[in-house]
Amino acid sequence: MKKTSAKLALICLLTISANLYAQKLPFSGLFGQIGIGYDGASPSATGSSTGNIGTVYGNYNIGKAYNFNESIAVGYNYVIDPKIRLGLGFEYNVMIAVPKQDATISTGNTTAIIGGYVKKNSYDFFLTPGYVVGNDGLAYAKFGLSSSRAELLGDTINFKGYTFGAGYKYALDPNMYVFGEVNYSVYGDQTSYPTTYINGATATHNLNYSYDSKMALIGYGFSF
Repeated sequence: MKKTSAKLALICLLTISANLYAQKLPFSGLFGQIGIGYDGASPSATGSSTGNIGTVYGNYNIGKAYNFNESIAVGYNYVIDPKIRLGLGFEYNVMIAVPKQDATISTGNTTAIIGGYVKKNSYDFFLTPGYVVGNDGLAYAKFGLSSSRAELLGDTINFKGYTFGAGYKYALDPNMYVFGEVNYSVYGDQTSYPTTYINGATATHNLNYSYDSKMALIGYGFSF
C-alpha cells in the first residue's frame, strides 16, 4: 500500500512539473519579428577636391536623408529569472522610397553640387536586456554592433558603428506580440576617393565620411 501511495505521489509530482514546464514564460525562447519605420540619417564629410584649378579646400555639406524602412529580426530570449530576459539577435533594415540628397562643396562665395548621397540598408547584431511588466509587457534596452551601406558621390561605402535603443513589447497571446522601439546609430569615419564634376570639370575628391541616424519602428512578432 505504501509503495502504491509513493508511486501515485511521484506520478502526481511529475505531472505537475510537466504542466508547469508546459506553461511557457512570456517572451522566452526563439522569436521573429517584422516592422516598418522611419529613418533619418545625418552624414557629414571633410576633405579636399583636386581639379583643373588645383586643390580646393572647402566646406562639404550633405543633405539629411529621411527614408521609410522595413525591418526583419530574429533572435532568442533567455530567461534569467521570471521577470528578467536577455535577448540576443540579428536585425536587417532595408530603405524604401529612397530619395537622393545633394552633396555640395562651398569655397569662398562659390557653392557647387558634386554628387549625391543615398542610404541603402543597415544590419545589427544586438543584445536586449528586458524586464517583464505585468503579465503581457516587456520593456527592454538595446545595444548592438551595426553596419550600414550607403552610396556617396558614386562610391558604395560600408560603415561600421554602434546602435543604442529602447522599446516595449505587448503580448496579444502567448505566441504573438506587437512592439515599438527607437534606435540611435553612430558610424565611424570612412575614406573615399570619388571622381565627379565641378562646374563641368573633372575633380577628384579625398574625403572622410561619417554619419549618425535615428530610427523609429513599430511592428509585430512571434514567439516559438
